[in-house]
Amino acid sequence: MGTSLNYRGRKSIADFGPIPEDEPRDKRRFPLFPLMVTIVVLAVGLFFISSRALPTVDVLVIHSRIWTGVTDKDNAIIWAEAMAVQDGRIVAVGKSKDLSNRYHARRTIDGYSDGHRMITPGFSDSHVHMLLGGYGLTSVQLRDASTKEEFIRRVADYARDIAKPGEWMMDGSWNHELWGGELPTRHWIDAVTPNNPAFLCRLDGHMCLANSLALRLANLTKDTPDVTGGVIEREADGEPAGVLKDKAMAYIMPLVGAEGGIIPEKSDQQKDASLRAAMSYMSSNGITSVHHMGSWEDLHVFERFNHSGELSVRIHAAVPMETWSRLADRVKAGGRGNRWLSLGSLKAFTDGSFGSQTALMFDPYLDSAGNSSQNRGISVDGEDMLRSCMLSADAEHLQSSVHAIGDRANDILLTIREEMDVKNGPRDRRFRIEHAQALRTSDVPRFARNQIIASMQPYHLMDDGVWLDRLIGPSRAKRQFPFREMIDMGITLAFGSDWFVAPATPIEGIYGAVTRRTLDGSHPDGWTPSQKITVDEALMAYTYNPNYAIYQEHSRGRIVEGQMADFVLLSEDLTAIPTADIHTAKVLETFVEGRSVFKRS
Repeated sequence: MGTSLNYRGRKSIADFGPIPEDEPRDKRRFPLFPLMVTIVVLAVGLFFISSRALPTVDVLVIHSRIWTGVTDKDNAIIWAEAMAVQDGRIVAVGKSKDLSNRYHARRTIDGYSDGHRMITPGFSDSHVHMLLGGYGLTSVQLRDASTKEEFIRRVADYARDIAKPGEWMMDGSWNHELWGGELPTRHWIDAVTPNNPAFLCRLDGHMCLANSLALRLANLTKDTPDVTGGVIEREADGEPAGVLKDKAMAYIMPLVGAEGGIIPEKSDQQKDASLRAAMSYMSSNGITSVHHMGSWEDLHVFERFNHSGELSVRIHAAVPMETWSRLADRVKAGGRGNRWLSLGSLKAFTDGSFGSQTALMFDPYLDSAGNSSQNRGISVDGEDMLRSCMLSADAEHLQSSVHAIGDRANDILLTIREEMDVKNGPRDRRFRIEHAQALRTSDVPRFARNQIIASMQPYHLMDDGVWLDRLIGPSRAKRQFPFREMIDMGITLAFGSDWFVAPATPIEGIYGAVTRRTLDGSHPDGWTPSQKITVDEALMAYTYNPNYAIYQEHSRGRIVEGQMADFVLLSEDLTAIPTADIHTAKVLETFVEGRSVFKRS
């Protein structure tokens, strides 16, 4: 009749009904085609309904090698391959298949598709100077000037081509050890800086070189006295040679906690530009949070950015120790900040640095002939002031983060820490010693016994190992940066850079802590190789431990459900490549609260 699908006269799906029971069983036919169509339609519909019901997250990371920072019962790191991020927090961590079936994502990252990339928690730098570092990014660059002639040429080029007449030339970050240890003098640069006062600092920030114009503006002459906690380098006739050390720098440059200084204060616009440059630099190196050591004026800049929502790096700001009562009042009135900007810590200086030969030691430095000199370093803030302020601040439950490099300086702080328990009672202080570099064998158990956090900088190891033997002799040099010994005793290491003093590059820091190789390549097996640590231990010191050091370990520092989604995508799995190649790895992308703040092009 012209109808091909008539199944006993039925012309449409609507005609299908039960086959009469009186039909012969062998003539019955099940309506397969229409039923299959119905099943397919229902299945497709159910798929789309179920798909639409899946929650959507901001970021879904799959097929990745994720170093979580969490350890198992054997203290081995637990790895994951996927995580989901929503509203700035990690909402799930696990297997790629499981999370892919649970979530849609606005952005999906296949971080391990090429077989060797790695994701870690965002790096935390436990010791930086954000604004000074930001200013230094645009100043004359002297860090790698390796000869007197190169030093002078770079200063001359900057003065001629960049500096405006009358403008102060600052920063520089020079290192006299690169050209044999001779300190620069004003005579090196006077002829090339006739129109600009200059105050160029050594990379450690503990001594600076002034030209004659700057010295005249500051009225510094042979009759100017030295100051407690500082040194004026002098010529044979007593006139200033140009280099000022530690608190003597306050004659020219305003110092935190010291009166004086003739250099004009930076404008708000300059400060803001410096902070923006600093945050961009941190993000490019995978750093998502920092511990800033500075002033109340610095804190005001951070507050301005915090209020406007411009912070892209989390900042914990320490202020000068002698202002402890001001900080105590501030904390009582307004708390300790928020997830972007926090406070509660106080910074002071027990001594100077080895590069300036002002680190405070029990035994003298060596002279150029290798014999004992009269120099044992200097006490910068003074033991009496430190003890008084630190004990008072501790009674207000404020945290001490105090600089100590020499063995005598560390001993002073260890003693004050022990006095805190006697005077103010035991509590979870998380007392910090910044640098904690030169330690006698008897000092390390005192760190452990008093639960002191050692805020240390592996890049300093790579630099100081080039020349420190000459200043203090090999036996004392072996007691520098005893990482392995400290970890084995249960001491928490919080790693950082001391930027602007050293580059804020955690990957280089991890390389330094694991290999202990020096910048000049003179120690291929490591400077005191017995103190090497593992990649996992170094990563912990750059992620979880710095957040523990400021009571933030429950909100960030690991890749676990509920923590802030601060993480870094690296070009290499640092745990899988040869340790000698770690420094070649690159930060590919940096995330803060799940938002990309840096991506390598």
